[in-house]
Amino acid sequence: MVRVPPVRGRGPGPISHGPRAVERALAAVSGVDLDVYAAALTAYRLLACSASVLGLSLDQVPVSWPVNVAVADSLLDRTEPLLAAGAYHACVANPPYITPKDPAVRDQVRAAYPQVAVGKYSLALPFTALMLEHLAAPGGFVAQLTANSFMKREFGKRYITEFLPRFDARWIIDTSGAYIPGHGTPTCILVHRARPPVGDTVTVIRGDRGEPHVPEDPARGLVWRAIEDAVDSRLAWDRFQAGAERARRGGDTL
Repeated sequence: MVRVPPVRGRGPGPISHGPRAVERALAAVSGVDLDVYAAALTAYRLLACSASVLGLSLDQVPVSWPVNVAVADSLLDRTEPLLAAGAYHACVANPPYITPKDPAVRDQVRAAYPQVAVGKYSLALPFTALMLEHLAAPGGFVAQLTANSFMKREFGKRYITEFLPRFDARWIIDTSGAYIPGHGTPTCILVHRARPPVGDTVTVIRGDRGEPHVPEDPARGLVWRAIEDAVDSRLAWDRFQAGAERARRGGDTL
């Protein structure tokens, strides 16, 4: 989850990689996980990657560097400061795909998210509601890599027909054919903005086939590369259209 800090100055200027810039970047990023080991590993990775930008070792990391990582139940904890309402301009998640095994927890989540936690629901659905309705600032971006089971099973009907149409869908990307190490669940990427729908267009990237074999480098697999190419092409077209519209309004030439 990302907070966007205020930008001062008259122009963007060159990108700075100094200690102050790294500290501001760390302050803008927050994370919450139920697993204490996952939270500890995330904190370590944040510090290690930040130190590497400046060519520092971990024992040289300034004690003033903020690490905003907490151990909490994101769906049910309303006392954790990192889960404050409307705090984030961008939320990114790979939520759990499972149904809660503990009946008490399952009922608590169902009571907290009645609009999406229906039947034998996947936890991915209340996480969507958490981000779009609670964590994201108005107009904020919400992106998630999530199980596509809601497209095929009864528990996803209300989610698709009543909940998601309330928000501005930007991308729906089929990643079910992509090779993701350690994952066997068919997935998709959903990108929304926390606002009512704007326009009548949603960009959809549909899968045609999966990987013919396990790629040596998962990041360079045929499916992932095809998705990247499709996203880049769409973004390039959007930039062209925006530039053409500015030129038309201002009388400029491209």
